[in-house]
Amino acid sequence: MTEQRLPAWADPSVSPARLDPQGVSRRQLLRRAGLFGATLAAGPLAAPAAARGHGLGGDDPRLAYLVGDHHVHSVYSHDAKYTFSQLARAGARYGLDWMVFNEHSNRNFDNTGRLPDPVDTDTPQPGGDFWPGQFSRTHVGVTRYDHRAVMAGLRAGRVWLDHGHLLDGLDVRLKRDRDHGHGVTTGGRLRARAGEKLTLTVTVTTASRPNPHDILPKLAHVDVIRGAVRGPAADRDDWRAPDTRVVRTLDVDGRKGTYTLRVPLVAGDESCYVRLRGSDGNRHGAGYLGASVDPHGPVPHVPGDGDPWVDTWFYTNPVFVDVVGGR
Repeated sequence: MTEQRLPAWADPSVSPARLDPQGVSRRQLLRRAGLFGATLAAGPLAAPAAARGHGLGGDDPRLAYLVGDHHVHSVYSHDAKYTFSQLARAGARYGLDWMVFNEHSNRNFDNTGRLPDPVDTDTPQPGGDFWPGQFSRTHVGVTRYDHRAVMAGLRAGRVWLDHGHLLDGLDVRLKRDRDHGHGVTTGGRLRARAGEKLTLTVTVTTASRPNPHDILPKLAHVDVIRGAVRGPAADRDDWRAPDTRVVRTLDVDGRKGTYTLRVPLVAGDESCYVRLRGSDGNRHGAGYLGASVDPHGPVPHVPGDGDPWVDTWFYTNPVFVDVVGGR
């Protein structure tokens, strides 16, 4: 594979004075992860913690997060209208490092296999959506700047996403209190004994510039969600996960820059997962299963009457806790 050229925010030869506020923010995140410059350009692929042994605990490497869109359609799908190059230019304009095209390829389109190239009429057309990276972004944890690292991160579950450019950065770690090291991140597995004390560490970097809708997003709360892991579902039509609920809500309204939240947890008698969710606080309420399960969940908009830019959220993949042995 051809070596990927580093973007300006990751290239030591580019002066900070040439970066926009988000570029400066992303460079600071790289420095804190110890991956600035040559290390990101040629570092090893990160292996999941579970693959490095079967003892207690777990330790994933420090990661940089590359921003992308993993679900993009082009003129080769019946429900899209733009070419690869048009979509790539738009993604670059909105700060993406990568994107994945997923095509339906389910129409013949006059024996060409694709729609004709779009014509710019200067008039908005029906059936459109956001450009890649304009509203929804997928952040993938890597130790190297190339496509294989992105695919490895996606497979490992080292993923979080945000809407409306709510955050510049997020790092999630879970570890036993008795362990040293960085702990396990999203998609990873921590092995612990029942009753052991754990700490969930969440490092947040708030938005440093207005989003494409000219709003500076502000995170208001972070929800810690915990659920049991009990193997295959007895009823595959039951969409409710067992014992899943919000166990802690952290008020972060007004906090700016980079800060770290620490949440004490205890390994229970059965394996579980922990994941995070948060929003700008503009629109939330009791979830579908009631306030005792989800006190600050998203509130559906009336179809056709909702502004997504004033109702922005982030979501992480889970971190799994495999409970082994007795107390």
